[in-house]
Amino acid sequence: MRLATEDGMMPRFENAQWYEAAGQRMAGVKLDLETDDFAHLIGHTVEIDGERYRVKAVERFLHMPPWRAGEGVGLAVEATT
Repeated sequence: MRLATEDGMMPRFENAQWYEAAGQRMAGVKLDLETDDFAHLIGHTVEIDGERYRVKAVERFLHMPPWRAGEGVGLAVEATT
C-alpha cells in the first residue's frame, strides 16, 4: 500500500515484525511491489505501523531478484525527526 504525500507516494507497511540484527533496528515487512533493486526504499521515508522511518538498508531473503509484492524482507530503519 502507498500513502500520498507532497513528494509523491510513500510506501506504507503494517503489522511489521520488529527485531534487531547486528545492533540495527529491523522491521520485517511484506514488499509493496515487485522490485529488482529496492531503490524505491533505500534512503527514502516509509510509514511502518503508523510511524515514519528512513530506510537505511534492505535485508533480502533466500533468492535472487526479482522480489515479488507480498514477499518478506527486513528493513534497517531509523526514526525520522
